[in-house]
Amino acid sequence: MTHISLTAPIPLQKVLLATDFSEASVAAVGHAAAVARSYQGTVDVVHVIVPEVYWWAPPESLPSIEEGIEIWAEQKMKALLASERLRDIPHDGIIEHGEIWDVVRGHIGDTIRCFLLLLERHPVRPRPCSLLELRLVIPLSRR
Repeated sequence: MTHISLTAPIPLQKVLLATDFSEASVAAVGHAAAVARSYQGTVDVVHVIVPEVYWWAPPESLPSIEEGIEIWAEQKMKALLASERLRDIPHDGIIEHGEIWDVVRGHIGDTIRCFLLLLERHPVRPRPCSLLELRLVIPLSRR
């Protein structure tokens, strides 16, 4: 086993929590808050409304479906951000339309020196809280 020693603490200014508002992803709020608290960072909670939700809808019903999905997501985000676990942590909620990774990658950005991405759910293990992936993402310089 290889050990890595760090001479300086890793500056985790932001914790990005991608959520689908499932039981498992709501449980990840506590983990995100704990990491942010440890590093005096902030938590950004991101929910992505993917295009697939509209595939089977007739075109004339798309505006009402989109409005309903947005209202549902806003209500869920409001409840999640009101969590006691985030009470003493600076946090923000973000709801966007698009592909999940494109939206998440857009929030990692070049200006953050170090970012911790928390994802809670695994397609092979659908049980709540069955797997917590912690990925350290260090953005590369602009190309």
